[in-house]
Parts: sequence; C-alpha cells; structure tokens
Amino acid sequence: MSFDTVDLLDGNVFQVTWDLGRRCNYDCSYCPSHRHDNFSPHASLETLKGNVDFLYKYIDLYMNHRYFKETSISFTGGEPTVNPNFIPFIKYLKEEYREKYQTKWRAGFALTSNGAMSAKMADAVMEHLDHITIS
Repeated sequence: MSFDTVDLLDGNVFQVTWDLGRRCNYDCSYCPSHRHDNFSPHASLETLKGNVDFLYKYIDLYMNHRYFKETSISFTGGEPTVNPNFIPFIKYLKEEYREKYQTKWRAGFALTSNGAMSAKMADAVMEHLDHITIS
C-alpha cells in the first residue's frame, strides 16, 4: 500500500526540522529564552551520527510507502554552527545519504542560522547544504 501525507507548504515534501541544541552565540530579542542559551552542552559527534542513522532508517521506511519520494531536512537550534562537531556532522550526513539513500529518494538539506560564522564554516555550509536562512 502506498500513500502520501499532506504537507502544508506544497503538499508533497516530507519535512524534518532538527533542533541541534540550545547553545547560541547571540541573545536576539525575538528568540524566546527557552530556545537558546550560552551554556548548554554540545551534542557529541557520535550522538549526532547515531541520530543521522536513525533518521535515515526512519525516512527510508516512510518513503517505501509514498508516491512522492522527497524529504527536506533542516537544522535549527540555538545556533547549529557553534557546535564544534557541525562540519564533521554535515559531512557524515551527506556521505551517508549519497552512499545509502540517494538512489531511493531525494533529500534537500537546509540550515537556519544567525549567520555569525567563520569563513571555514561558511564554506562547509555552502558545500554540504542546499539552502540557508539567515535569521
């Protein structure tokens, strides 16, 4: 049996919004205090990889029952790029997708960021993610 779910944006893409943690390097007035802080621990690379593996298995199972096989995975927080594991994390994310799932379903990768990042981080974001929203 196959089905499609309803997506309020365009009706087709399966949306995943992944909150990578509360740590942030800013204290913007529009961001509620329960969404950010400057002291929460960063997720370890091992934890992030384990979550990627779980997420991809879940999406793969879900896509087996859909007609429209596309997902959008976007990252938010706090500020995701302050995690020192962010670059190896997004590299792993894309490598796992290319190796195991690219031929089965399409995925887009996005980030919501405050934009305060090093040139090295910006290069990694541009290389591995499809879209960035500067908030």
